[in-house]
Amino acid sequence: MKLRFIFDTNVYSKVFEEKNVLSFIDFIEKNKSEFIVYGCRIIRKELRGIGKSTIIEGLKLRNSTLTLYDSIVDGHNLEVTFLAEQLAKKYYDELNGVKPFKKLENDLTIVALASLSNLDLIVSEDNKTLASKNFVKVYSKVNEENSISVPEIISLKKFYQLF
Repeated sequence: MKLRFIFDTNVYSKVFEEKNVLSFIDFIEKNKSEFIVYGCRIIRKELRGIGKSTIIEGLKLRNSTLTLYDSIVDGHNLEVTFLAEQLAKKYYDELNGVKPFKKLENDLTIVALASLSNLDLIVSEDNKTLASKNFVKVYSKVNEENSISVPEIISLKKFYQLF
C-alpha cells in the first residue's frame, strides 16, 4: 500500500531556500511509486502569498514553489470541509488560546484534513506550532476523543530517511 501524506507549506519553500530543489524533485521522481502526495487549497493559497519579487538563485520563489506544488500534488487535493473546520476549532479550544485562531487556523485545518482523510504523514518544518510537542498532544487527545487517527508529523529530513 502506498504511503499517503501532505507536505506543509514550509517544505516547498525550504527546498528552494536550502538550494535542494533538484535533489528533492529527483527524490520524488525516484520514489513516486511508493507514495501519494496530497495538497489542499490552504497550502496553495499560502504559496501564492509569497511575494512576487522574492528571488532565490535567480528563480522567482512564488512561481517556482507553485510549479513544484502542482507537479508533486498532481491533482490529489483534499477539500476543506465543514467537518475539518470544526475539528480545527476543537484543536484550538484545547490549546486554550495560545495565539489568535486566525494565526493558527491554516495549520490546524491542515492537520484536521490530514486526520479526516486518514493520511499517514504530515511533513513539516514548523516546530513552533504545527509540529510542536504541545500541538501534537492536542491533536492526539482531540482525535482520540473523536475516534480519528492522527497522522505522524515528521521533518523533511526524517521523510527522506523513510526511503
